[in-house]
Amino acid sequence: MVNHSFVRHALHLYQSRPVNNPGSGSIHKSCRQIQIQRAFNIYCRHLLPSGLSVDSVPCKNAWAKELGIADTKLLSDFWQHGEVARSYGLFREEQGFSQRAKVILDENGQVVYVKTYDIPVLPDIEDIIQFLRV
Repeated sequence: MVNHSFVRHALHLYQSRPVNNPGSGSIHKSCRQIQIQRAFNIYCRHLLPSGLSVDSVPCKNAWAKELGIADTKLLSDFWQHGEVARSYGLFREEQGFSQRAKVILDENGQVVYVKTYDIPVLPDIEDIIQFLRV
């Protein structure tokens, strides 16, 4: 259980196509890495990760169940379709889904970090740790 009064940064991990994408474990992988790092790394203790995609809530629930994701919030940007991703400049209009990315928000909800990835890339969290150290 996360004590939200200590959260200084929120991390949104944008997944492009969770169910049919061979890299669908990227959010799961990153969130597990963050959970491990929270215990050992001062820079991740105040980071609240979540997964976000344009898929519907039932799709997100099925995906979480399939991958065994229980401790990470999986948020839906389904309606209005991709509105949050568009607000961050991450929505891929031609494909109808978001770019794979990491977005860090500060305690005021302001974007302080964005990094995008090619769809097949499974990002790790080392760049996030480096950013939080600064």
